[in-house]
Amino acid sequence: MPYKRNYILTCGAKCGIDESCMGIDICDGRICRLWNATFYPSLLSNDSNGLCKRYIKVIQRRFDGSVDFYRNWTEYENGFGSLQSEIWLGNQYINELTNAGYTVLRIELTGFNGEMRHIEYNFNIENKTNDYRLHISERNVSGIYNLYHSDRAFFCTFDKDNDNWNAAHCADMSEKASGWWHSKAAWCTDGNLNGIYKNEYMNYQQGIHWFAWDGQWTLKETKMMLRKP
Repeated sequence: MPYKRNYILTCGAKCGIDESCMGIDICDGRICRLWNATFYPSLLSNDSNGLCKRYIKVIQRRFDGSVDFYRNWTEYENGFGSLQSEIWLGNQYINELTNAGYTVLRIELTGFNGEMRHIEYNFNIENKTNDYRLHISERNVSGIYNLYHSDRAFFCTFDKDNDNWNAAHCADMSEKASGWWHSKAAWCTDGNLNGIYKNEYMNYQQGIHWFAWDGQWTLKETKMMLRKP
């Protein structure tokens, strides 16, 4: 049975010739395609073709609020969104990619004033049995180091409270929140890229923010990508 797949035709022709890459791939800096691993999910991180090895796997993307990130555990596990909009690849597939050696996480942030920043981490998440527990540490000196207190945090959603904080439920606080690696040690989190999207620059704790850069002021765009070291 063939893989389900969706191409963005504006990408380079070299993307179209490969038949083994899966996940969301970058071609010349643009999203190239999404392979939906409904069939043969174990091939998600197949890099037998040299073309795959050059690709960065996009696991998250926000830019216009068109996709609701207030999702349950199963949806975060399987992934949601689309190439044409915002997306979360899915925790089971992110785990598979890190197991296959995609352990460098690059986060790109864009503010409403057009300023862009990025940071790279050593990154790994455990499997479903261990609630996709996060292991993370900064690779370079970025000056905007967040998530230190989220290391070893379990993934949380509104229907699975794993933040180890009896006084709060971080994934379901005030209006609609989001799935993320929340923890009591981080007072929920100091950087939530899956937060509620706002179309304006505002001080909003439940919004998309990166505290070490601009406190709890909202961001316009985010992207999370994996590559091999």
